[in-house]
Amino acid sequence: MVAVTINGQTTHAADGASLFDCAQGLGIQVPTSCQQQGKCKECIVEVTEGIDGLSAPAEQERHLKGNFRLSCQARVAEAGNRSLTVAALPAHPSRDREGAVGAIIRCHTMRRANMRIERHAFGLPLGRQAALDPAVTRDGERILIDGAEIARSTGPIHGIAMDLGTTTIVLRLFDLASGEQIADTSFENPQRFGGSDVMARISYDGEHRGLLMRTLAGYLTRAIEELPVDPRSIYEMVVVGNSTMRDLFFGQSVYSIGQSPYRSVTELEMAEGKRTTTSLTSTGRRCLLPIHPQARVYGAPIISGHVGADAAACMLAVDIAHEDRIIAVMDIGTNTELILGNRHRILAASCPAGPAFEGGAIACGMPALDGAIEDVTLGSDGGFHLGVIGGTAPQGICGSGLVDLMSELLDGPI
Repeated sequence: MVAVTINGQTTHAADGASLFDCAQGLGIQVPTSCQQQGKCKECIVEVTEGIDGLSAPAEQERHLKGNFRLSCQARVAEAGNRSLTVAALPAHPSRDREGAVGAIIRCHTMRRANMRIERHAFGLPLGRQAALDPAVTRDGERILIDGAEIARSTGPIHGIAMDLGTTTIVLRLFDLASGEQIADTSFENPQRFGGSDVMARISYDGEHRGLLMRTLAGYLTRAIEELPVDPRSIYEMVVVGNSTMRDLFFGQSVYSIGQSPYRSVTELEMAEGKRTTTSLTSTGRRCLLPIHPQARVYGAPIISGHVGADAAACMLAVDIAHEDRIIAVMDIGTNTELILGNRHRILAASCPAGPAFEGGAIACGMPALDGAIEDVTLGSDGGFHLGVIGGTAPQGICGSGLVDLMSELLDGPI
């Protein structure tokens, strides 16, 4: 028997058991839509310890590099073919007849639920209130988008706003009739197996065209189906993200974003007079999502180069186009955008921050999950006072904690 730990939960598995089976036995849902045949490429896990205790990668896994595996294809190897690990034992390690410690395999799914996200954003500047003017409206049983009928229903009408980050994805569900936010969810971008930054994703998409898009669609499908409404009552979805993430979602080639002068296909086509905006529009069906098939999926326009639709959303949120004051906006993430200006002039730039603020490449880094340090205060006694998500013992530090720590060190006596 081998101790297999998935998302922090441990079970004991016999030779030949797949990581997918182990996850199911622990009650952990791993996305899949091909009955464990290795075709959908969705059931990705990252193995952090004991990868030598697994079977060799199958043909279905040739697109994966490093420690990423398909859980339906990765199986506990026969004892003679695995290395024994004795570090970081589980509470009840397995032992063979002679008392030797059995192998330990640790991994986690690409979807890390219950990530901490900001839920108390400020209102519009100067107290201005946004008037509701939804594109999706109702005329009796008729559901309309910009006045054109797409469906008939007596039920509610919903919409989704999605921030598609390189590392983290956030969905927010709204009642389009009242403007009320109903629910939200967040999870790790499953495309991370293609690289931790946008340039790596661009290179990967060139080698495996469309795979990143299909994998993301599978994870989004499950996230949407878990929201507390009928997915088919969702008639509009707005997508923002950096230029690469947005274009990958809509199935666009991202090759040109990785080459000088680093422009999206939509920018190039606009310059050639083939389109009047860099925004993208599709439907729920074409985006492979479980929302209403005729729902409009709208990708907000990008600014230029790597300054994407998320930067445009930030400018809209602070209403910078109507501001007399000089406004500075910093969207710090794997791909960082900086915006400075007012209604007279706006400057924007981007820089690669990498996954550090999501816990990547940091010795004690982790996403904003329970156990992550998110607040750091340097007391007058020279000691640090920590705020930990979930009120548990600290296990690592997330992006908010890193920013707090840097601020305190700069202001401190050192």
